[in-house]
Amino acid sequence: PGFGKLKSAKDLTEVGKLFAQSGKAMSDALSSLSKTGLILNPKDNHTDKPLKIISDIKNALAISAGNFDKAKILVASIDEAVIPEEKRGQYLDFKNKIPLFEEYLGNAVEYADFMEGIIGIDKSKKYLLLFNNNSELRPTGGFPGTYGVVSFAGGGLADFFVDDVYNLDGQLKTNIIPPKQLQHITPTWAMRGSSWFSDFPTSAQKAMSYFNQEAGYGVDGAIAINSDIVVGILKVLGSINMPEYDMVLSADNFVESVQEEVEYGPNRTQPKTVVKDFAPRFLEKLYTADSEKWIEIFNV
Repeated sequence: PGFGKLKSAKDLTEVGKLFAQSGKAMSDALSSLSKTGLILNPKDNHTDKPLKIISDIKNALAISAGNFDKAKILVASIDEAVIPEEKRGQYLDFKNKIPLFEEYLGNAVEYADFMEGIIGIDKSKKYLLLFNNNSELRPTGGFPGTYGVVSFAGGGLADFFVDDVYNLDGQLKTNIIPPKQLQHITPTWAMRGSSWFSDFPTSAQKAMSYFNQEAGYGVDGAIAINSDIVVGILKVLGSINMPEYDMVLSADNFVESVQEEVEYGPNRTQPKTVVKDFAPRFLEKLYTADSEKWIEIFNV
């Protein structure tokens, strides 16, 4: 009996070490994650910084997961009687939280794999960005009046541009009749009407199909962003100066100011130029953000 208690006490000490090491590795992963802005900096494309960020995150998570798995096995074999009675409640509370820790770690590993796949480490990737105006209702969260294309190569940003969806839709050579319910809004179906299906994957596939026909090349995926996301990130980053429009865009006035410029501004031939001009400045603000702000950006 004494030997069994001694072994449990030894295992308990080892569990403490393993969880501490796992926590340290997770902290290292979080530190690397806070440097994600470098991936969005086109000036860093020729360096190995973006690749190293992903590699560091994955390596740290692998160490954390390995230590966590060893600790979990040891916890299962510990005789709880060796825990002093006044500490037993804390120990059991900790033990009950292990599945939650495991879920967090699993999510982190999945995220790292996702990030590695999306940023074009092995081959270049292009993604269609749909900027949904959620004050103009559509089934997938708003009218995609503005679109963008973001390109990754070698683990970093290669190219990024934004344009008015009507400029692209004007390139469609085929006259496609839209669903009956859309016909009172538009006589033809194009990318601007692709957000018709309430499940986003179907609308995304439709948008990608139209984009291919209109732009003449395909993309690897579609991402929808609405103004709430931009506003949330501006709360973290701060305001962006737009002197040619005599405005400073912030979380407090972004939606109202941009919509006013688009609807009533002097540029009636290309009214969404304000969004095109804002996008690269927003991107620069993102990749130059302090590392601690990136954790807040991920929360947004």
